[in-house]
Amino acid sequence: MFRFRVTLLVLSAIVLSAVKPVVTVFGSDKELSSSLQVILLCHPYTKANVLPFTLAGIESQVYPKNRINIFIKTEVYNSVFDGTFNSSIPKFDFNRDTVNILRKWVKNNRDHYNDVDLQIDVLDSDDDLEPENIEYWSSNRFKKIMDLKNRALRYSRRKWADFVLFIDADVVLTNVNTFANMINKNHTIVSPMLYSLGTYSNFWAGITERGYYKRTDDYLPILERQTEGEFEVPMIHSCVFINLRKESSMLLTFNASELSDIPYDDIIAFAVSARRNSIPMIVNNMQVWGFILPPIENLELQELDTALVDLELEAISERSLFPISSSLLEFVKRPEKTKAGVDNIYLINLLRRPDRLEKMLISFNAMGLTVQLWPAVDGQKITEQYLSDLGIKVIPGYLDPYHKRPITYGEIGCFLSHYFIWEDMITRNLSKVIVLEDDVRFEQKFTQRMNKAVSALESAH
Repeated sequence: MFRFRVTLLVLSAIVLSAVKPVVTVFGSDKELSSSLQVILLCHPYTKANVLPFTLAGIESQVYPKNRINIFIKTEVYNSVFDGTFNSSIPKFDFNRDTVNILRKWVKNNRDHYNDVDLQIDVLDSDDDLEPENIEYWSSNRFKKIMDLKNRALRYSRRKWADFVLFIDADVVLTNVNTFANMINKNHTIVSPMLYSLGTYSNFWAGITERGYYKRTDDYLPILERQTEGEFEVPMIHSCVFINLRKESSMLLTFNASELSDIPYDDIIAFAVSARRNSIPMIVNNMQVWGFILPPIENLELQELDTALVDLELEAISERSLFPISSSLLEFVKRPEKTKAGVDNIYLINLLRRPDRLEKMLISFNAMGLTVQLWPAVDGQKITEQYLSDLGIKVIPGYLDPYHKRPITYGEIGCFLSHYFIWEDMITRNLSKVIVLEDDVRFEQKFTQRMNKAVSALESAH
């Protein structure tokens, strides 16, 4: 197997003890932050669309970068390596993008971290996959992943890291304090709870004796943050912090071959090794930390972009925004702009709510929708004279049927906003429009569903 490697090193103090050292700076004692080794093992082609956001999530962390080492590993196809690949096969394009993204990010960030190590292996012919198949989890692949993770664990110890983070390439951290918070908790094993699509996340609330998933009533209350805190669970994965200063961490393994009577799976092996050695696995849902793409085993390559858009919209609904690394903007793919099969899309927004407008514009950009901003009639600025000039009168004695109170200026403003849109439609002779307000929450595959709805409407006429 051929391999080319880029190793980037900035000299810094090395921690030689499990006890945090103290260094004197300008005559005062200042405690060094714990050193962190980040391990990012990246699939050769199914993560290309999310990778710019994943790397930006790491880059944006408010944590001393001179205390962070980063190890990244991916693979490249022979034909991509030598430039002879068939561009009509999507996986080769994605593989090329993956390699280019990682190289560029490393080049632009190498001077900011203590150590950055990028390894790119050339795929063996045995690892080559059918063009139409993205299944990557054969027993051979599992063995390779288990070996890589165990070696990465040993590598982190050799680097004298206090903590190691195993993070998947489809995890987007939107909370810039994730590293600091997880490390300061000082657990042996801890994960920030990640949101996804539906009810998927990066933890299990139940597990069978053999290590398989078990449905329990404890899962949704944690996922939905009905109670916020730290919870001991039997499985965490995809974004796992391990405290290497804890002696018990020496007992952990990702290799299922080292354990008896369990599935051949790296995350199950890790969870079982923790359980058999009485090491608690903690998931923290105290804040919105980040997001993770759902499993992609049953998706076509073309569906990965749709899943990412849906996940980004989910983040916006949770009042989070995907970070984007400025050096990787060229790799962020956005769909071509459309109007979802209608003549116009109106977005009603109050001018005193710029935060809502920002999030809506980001959402439309992610979905590839062209919209017309329509300033809402602000109820706070409505006067009796304004209504009189429009010839509007409130029906004497009218009460809201639900609240049993007179209509408010805010409600009148909402009505007028829509009324003026209807006037605009008539003036411009528009036959089909979509009217959205700035607090709308988009469902998964919104654009596709809207296109189907418009087609059904046209067929009905």
